[in-house]
Amino acid sequence: IHAAYVEATSNTNCIGLVKLMGTKCGFTAMHACLAARNVDMCLLPEMNISVEKVAEHCISLMQSKGSAVIVVAEGCCMDLMQNTA
Repeated sequence: IHAAYVEATSNTNCIGLVKLMGTKCGFTAMHACLAARNVDMCLLPEMNISVEKVAEHCISLMQSKGSAVIVVAEGCCMDLMQNTA
């Protein structure tokens, strides 16, 4: 997560994206985010995720901070793919 933070903040309008294990449970991803303390968005499989809201929040982060660090638990990938189809 720290490496993604360094990458995201080294240039303007960059996103550091980290995919962590957690197919059915986002426990590891959530605690990693809490320990890192510089994550802007944490997507967990237990959440109902709207692609539009995620994009909207990314845009607002780019406008306000110029960078973003996003952590995604593995289980969210399938949910996000199903919601976009």
